[in-house]
Amino acid sequence: MNALSRNWLWIIGVLLLGAVCYYFADIVTYLLIAWVLSMLGRPLMVFFLKHLRIGKLRVGSGVAALLTILTFYALLTGLLLTAGRAGAADLPAGLAAQPLAIRSQPGGATMYDRSSRP
Repeated sequence: MNALSRNWLWIIGVLLLGAVCYYFADIVTYLLIAWVLSMLGRPLMVFFLKHLRIGKLRVGSGVAALLTILTFYALLTGLLLTAGRAGAADLPAGLAAQPLAIRSQPGGATMYDRSSRP
């Protein structure tokens, strides 16, 4: 097989892989998110398995996994609460207190209105 045909096979393979990733983009996104979370969670698991003790007993992998998940939830909650407070501080004074009314428009369109009237 000469170099030109080998290059064409590589190009076709990369294009085919790109087409499959585009077609299954939602699944690929979830797989990438799961991969990143597992890469972040593994050091926490190892830390909890090695250093966390109750008396003379070390915790098992189930407890370490639970603590890792709880750590992720705590970090996510902290980030969301911090971002929510920062975002709410940028709103005008009375805007956050006004209810959001959903009004139907002629033709089936929906309008979201933050007015003081119901």
